[in-house]
Amino acid sequence: MKCSMRSVLHILVLVFALNLFWESLQSFLFIPHTTGFLDFLFVHVKASAGDVIMVAFLLTLDALVFSRYVGHGTRICLMVISGSALAIIVEHSAIATGRWAYGQFMPIVPFLGVGLVPILQMMIIPPILAHAWKLLSALREHAAPRV
Repeated sequence: MKCSMRSVLHILVLVFALNLFWESLQSFLFIPHTTGFLDFLFVHVKASAGDVIMVAFLLTLDALVFSRYVGHGTRICLMVISGSALAIIVEHSAIATGRWAYGQFMPIVPFLGVGLVPILQMMIIPPILAHAWKLLSALREHAAPRV
């Protein structure tokens, strides 16, 4: 699957936008840690930038490792597992260092002690993007002029 810098940039912008949307929606599940709209925006832009790094890592892992050895369906499953593991590590670290704390409405995963919604974020968004990338690549190849 060929990829240009322009395509990568488009995917990263989409990753950022989806994660900023998700971060904003889940904010009520955390103990408030912002004052005012600009602070809210800054905190969630920073979190979304971190999410971009995590998703870029997962998409790179998929492209360099998973795609060489398994089919698309298995790749998606491996990405879901990898995304959830990465999210669990990040959540444990953030809770342990006090970067954020969960509010009373955050569902907590038993035995893991971390919030379910942030884990779902890394289980859902990367596979959606990987699947979208595959579809877009197929459309581009189909639409490319044949010489």
